[in-house]
Amino acid sequence: MAFVDRYFGTVPQERLKPGELWANTAAQVPLSLQVLLDAPLDFDADGLTWALRSYHPELAQARVELVRGEALSDARVADNPLPEFLALVGWANHVIRVEGINTPLPDEVYEQCVGPSMFEESYKQFAKSHASHVLMWYAGHEPDPLEQYVALAALAASVCRWGGLLVLNEAARCAVPAPVLAPEEEGEDMLRV
Repeated sequence: MAFVDRYFGTVPQERLKPGELWANTAAQVPLSLQVLLDAPLDFDADGLTWALRSYHPELAQARVELVRGEALSDARVADNPLPEFLALVGWANHVIRVEGINTPLPDEVYEQCVGPSMFEESYKQFAKSHASHVLMWYAGHEPDPLEQYVALAALAASVCRWGGLLVLNEAARCAVPAPVLAPEEEGEDMLRV
């Protein structure tokens, strides 16, 4: 089945091949996180797969399907420019839709999320100069919202290996510095944290 159809969840589940990732679009407002990075996007499916699998043993079977460039011409929405990439990321019963954009997050969204956050003003100003951002929406089959956020946070932490500055939750209008999602000690169970 075509990647874009699976990404947008426009294909019935019964038409999928065994093991294919697909976005469950049943949620009216899916949970999401955003990651701001200090440089243009430069990772690929293999690198992101490695980052996820090395983040926690429960992610040992994580898979990433990532599509770039002209293969996304059908994914253009209204007058918005094409994203750098679209990806489906999955493990166990989790699937996350990912969009990578090589521009800063819109100022309005940045201010709504970062302005009220409780960390150093100097870091807020430093992070404002970010070069790119990654949007992530939960599109899996886990009914528990806490578990959905844990999955999103694990992916966000993995993306942060490529110069992550902040992780934002636009719906909650908050942000945390990216290092919060990195283990402080060898062997620390970050999914539990």
